Amino acid sequence: LVVYIECIFKYNNGDSQSQSGSGTLERSGDKIRATTNRHVLIAENGRAPYQCSVLVPFDKTYFNNEIRARDDVDYGSIDIINPSEYIKGLLMLQPSGIYSCGIDGSITEIGTQIAILGYPGIGSGTDITVTQGIISGYDGDYYITDAKIEHWNSGGAAIDVNKNCYLGIPTAVVSGTVESLGRILKGQSI
Repeated sequence: LVVYIECIFKYNNGDSQSQSGSGTLERSGDKIRATTNRHVLIAENGRAPYQCSVLVPFDKTYFNNEIRARDDVDYGSIDIINPSEYIKGLLMLQPSGIYSCGIDGSITEIGTQIAILGYPGIGSGTDITVTQGIISGYDGDYYITDAKIEHWNSGGAAIDVNKNCYLGIPTAVVSGTVESLGRILKGQSI
């Protein structure tokens, strides 16, 4: 389940700013968390947010949850405090639904068709979009893709279309002279 995340940063002078992105709900033991990118949760200057909200489709918005971010890769997570029965029930179905690619340590092949899910900064901002592409290459902990990753799609979900499995977290776009290539943090690196 792909969710919309918004973080607010407050400053001593009374100013505030917000930044948004996408995330994916997952069950981790007895906890439910939204996985996303570090750059969705932490400001460029390294400041932690005053508050982050997680909007879950067909449910509600969750506030003041526990936030974690790693420094070595572009990964962050938000633990959902007091999740609804809707989310709990939905995630109980997860083992029979989509699963993570590469659990056995295998790497997805170049040319594999993928889909990127997230909430881009265009349109209503509350509707999910899907873009498609292929795995174009590798870069350490990341897959490289030609699939379009809009600014607020960061943190969403990258799916292997043929195997119906979760590849990882769409992370960033590096613009070239002709085309743009995106990066996906591999699920095995989370």
